[in-house]
Amino acid sequence: MNLQNLFGSKERVKILEHVMTRDNLRVTQISKELKISKGLVSEFMRILQKNGLVRRENGAVYSPADNPATREVKRIINLSKVRLRRINKERIEGIGIYGSWARGTNVIDSDVDVWVKAKEYPPQEYLAKLSSQLRKMLGGEVRLLVLTPKKMRQISKDEVFFSSLVRDSVLLWGEDIA
Repeated sequence: MNLQNLFGSKERVKILEHVMTRDNLRVTQISKELKISKGLVSEFMRILQKNGLVRRENGAVYSPADNPATREVKRIINLSKVRLRRINKERIEGIGIYGSWARGTNVIDSDVDVWVKAKEYPPQEYLAKLSSQLRKMLGGEVRLLVLTPKKMRQISKDEVFFSSLVRDSVLLWGEDIA
């Protein structure tokens, strides 16, 4: 897979971001929604199909392929949206994502699962502002999980959730959860 073929222009990145989270797309539809020429979209969809990132069904309908390469490209796209310099981090020790966004299995209406590590539970105003900033930045509904020492003890009792949280989370800034 040639990464320059995938990320070589703003238009290709825009198409990639669009098609990686949606099923049953046609070239004409993508072209209209993104205001990018039909020829460029068509050519790039062939490249994505050749690289195994999308599958073509019923002649002209494209959907993301379900494979490790597609999931990793989605993860790269997801992480590229994170701009933590704009976030007030004074009340937290770490921040990360988990769930479908961290695994690269998210779709267009997936919420973004975000954990924040803190010594004490932050004030509601801080959490509301953080959630709002993340929602604007990431373009999706955000679910915050505040991990205080007490909360970590509680969730560590749920072995399935806790192990998936530790295994599948992606640290974005600061201290990790484990």
